[in-house]
Amino acid sequence: MLAFRLADEEYAVDILMIREIIRPMEITRVPRSPFFIKGIISLRGMIVPVFDLRTRLGLAESPPDRNTRILVVGLEKGLIGVIADRVTEVVKVKSHNVEPPPAVGGGSSSGYLKGVTRVDGRFLILLDLEKVIALESGD
Repeated sequence: MLAFRLADEEYAVDILMIREIIRPMEITRVPRSPFFIKGIISLRGMIVPVFDLRTRLGLAESPPDRNTRILVVGLEKGLIGVIADRVTEVVKVKSHNVEPPPAVGGGSSSGYLKGVTRVDGRFLILLDLEKVIALESGD
């Protein structure tokens, strides 16, 4: 899993989905796109939509800094970019150490979670990026 930070939380996604990790570049806004799509970038001639996970997950927006990265992720629908505040590390997570997502508040974000686990005494929230970026989730 690739671990990264958003706000004060640490998240992780399957590292096999990651195609590359790049520094932020100029993002072109797309009119009438959903609130959580920052825009598009050109990556070696390919157009890649960039998603802001902070806003998608209901976290406060934050300006990029020197640690900000765009994770280029391969999904069933193609490549996307997701903005992370900071990439922390690659971690091994054994499936028997993953607990189901907590049932708190019945919030819609619980559908985005694959589960939670502990690594070196800290919690990692495992995201299902296909569900996080799905446009048909009611937004």
